[in-house]
Formats: sequence, structure tokens, C-alpha cells
Amino acid sequence: MFYILLHHIADSLPLALIGELAQNPVNPKVWGIRNLTQSPWVATLPNGTSTEVPPQKAAVLSAGLKLNIRGVMAEIIT
Repeated sequence: MFYILLHHIADSLPLALIGELAQNPVNPKVWGIRNLTQSPWVATLPNGTSTEVPPQKAAVLSAGLKLNIRGVMAEIIT
């Protein structure tokens, strides 16, 4: 299991667990980042579409995905 800490998106933030890399149970070829916080995230897809990622749900992992987590922007790059 791969975990994401708040510290991973901003060095000055604490080591709080915020997410994990998760495989889609229906299609194991699809991976995502599961929200392990108690607040929703906002995911912006590479095409500009935004969607909410509720707690315990995942955003599909893709290059260019942007996540707003607690007001901090994180972007998936390759």
C-alpha cells in the first residue's frame, strides 16, 4: 500500500495521512488516489472539468490531475 501524507504536497505541513494509492475494484488496471480525510477534495481533470472527491472515494490517477486538498494544490506530473 502506498500512502500520501500532507507533508508530501507541502514541506511545511504536518505528516498527517491524507490519501492512498488505490486500485479500482472493478477494473484493476485503473488506479486512483483515495481521499482518507474527513473533508472533500476538488479534483480538476486535465480537460479542465472539476469534480468533488468525497471522503473514502478516489480520483482516477492521470497525468495533469490537480487536487485541491485543504486549500493546497497538488498536481500529478510524469
